[in-house]
Amino acid sequence: QAYDAGIFQAETKGLKNGLIPDLKKTLKDMKALLLKMFQDKVTGLQKEYTTKIELLDDDPQNLPVFAKHVETSREIESERTVLLEKADEVIIMHGLLEEYGMKIPSQDAVAFDDLQNSVDKFKAQVVSTMDGIEGKMADMRTNVYKNINRINNDLTAQADALKEGIF
Repeated sequence: QAYDAGIFQAETKGLKNGLIPDLKKTLKDMKALLLKMFQDKVTGLQKEYTTKIELLDDDPQNLPVFAKHVETSREIESERTVLLEKADEVIIMHGLLEEYGMKIPSQDAVAFDDLQNSVDKFKAQVVSTMDGIEGKMADMRTNVYKNINRINNDLTAQADALKEGIF
């Protein structure tokens, strides 16, 4: 079996010089897009964390509002992993911005720091709220049983009054 062998020579300097400006422009555009995505995600996620923290921070005193608070808190707790993953994505974006030597505007750096503080506050608030719910659940049950007993006593008294009366 025979194989043909040969030497191939190509002048690529012109091609390389022609592509470098496009490559630099594309890289610049990608960096700008990364910064814009970072800004949008930080802003959106900050709003989401602030809303969740406010909902968790509620301290209802009556049963219907407490029941709704428990439901909302459990929903938020179930979303916890997804929210934390979103924050991790923003941290990765921040790392990429730094890795590529991009200057992060000061207002974005402050917003990123605020988001990190909100993430920490959110984590603590979830634990605090769930502990608070467990502690308050016994009190709410006791109040419900007291109200049931009071209603039963009122109904019994009303029934006795009806039996004794002219009705």
